[in-house]
Amino acid sequence: MRKIFISIFFFVLLGGSVPGPVLAQINKSRDIVRVCHGNGGWPPFHFQDGNNQSGSMVGSTIDILHEVFRLAGLTYSTEALPWKRCLEHVRTAATFEVIADGTFNKARTQDYYYTTPLYRITPILVIHGQSTINGRKINTPGDLKGITLCANRATNIAAFGMTKADIYAETSSIPHGLKMLDLKRCNGYLAFKEIVEGFYAIDDKGALPNDLSFVDLPYADHVGVHLMVSKKSARAEKLTVKLNQALLVLHDNKTIERIRERYRKFISATNPSAR
Repeated sequence: MRKIFISIFFFVLLGGSVPGPVLAQINKSRDIVRVCHGNGGWPPFHFQDGNNQSGSMVGSTIDILHEVFRLAGLTYSTEALPWKRCLEHVRTAATFEVIADGTFNKARTQDYYYTTPLYRITPILVIHGQSTINGRKINTPGDLKGITLCANRATNIAAFGMTKADIYAETSSIPHGLKMLDLKRCNGYLAFKEIVEGFYAIDDKGALPNDLSFVDLPYADHVGVHLMVSKKSARAEKLTVKLNQALLVLHDNKTIERIRERYRKFISATNPSAR
C-alpha cells in the first residue's frame, strides 16, 4: 500500500490526476479504524481459540468491538501485537488509532483518550496453596510488604497500590507468572482474578499448576478496562465521542452484559484450586 501511495504522489506531482476508483480506495483505507490489543492473550476478553483456523483472537472484547463499531457506523480492523508495540503504534497514530483492553494509567492520559469502561476486573494476590501467606488478611498495600512479589510486566501495578520497586520479578505472561509461583520463585503473584480464571479455562492440556489459591485485596478497587484513542489521531475527539456513545447504549440495553455472560459460562472454574 505504501508503494502505491508513493507512486500516486509522483504521478500527481508530474501533473497527472488520480483515477476515481483509486482515490476511493485510498479514502476507504483512511476511514478504517485500526485497533490493536496485546498478543499474549487476556482470556476471556481476548485469546487464541484452538478451534479458530483463521488465527485471529476471540473473546468478549472482540465481540463487544463488533457491536461498538456497528452501532457507531464505523469500519474497523483488529490486530494482536506485543503490548508495548501496540501502545507505541497507537501513541503515534501512524498505523493504529485505538487500543482495546487498556487499564487506566494517569501518565498515559497525555497520549490517549479513555472511553467509558467496557467492564471492570478484580485485583487479587495469587499464592501457593502451601504458602504461609494462606489465611492472612491483606487489608492495605502495606500488608504486602515483605512478600516476594511477581507480576506480569504489562500489569498496571498501581491498581494494587504498589510500584515497580515493590516487584521482585516481572514475568513475560500470566502462565509464566503462575509457573514462577509454583516453583516458589515468588511468594505472591499480583494479577486480575478474571484473567487468571480465563487462563485456567482454556488450559485444556493441564499445563498450569494446580495448588494455587486467591487472596482477596479488599482495599483495591475494581479496575476499569477501556478503549484508548490516540490523541494524535486527526479524528481523536470525534472518534472518542462515537465510541463512548455506542458503549453507553450497549451497556444500557444489556448487550455487553449478555456478551459477558456467554463467556462467564465458558469459564467453569471459579478458583484454580478447584481443578
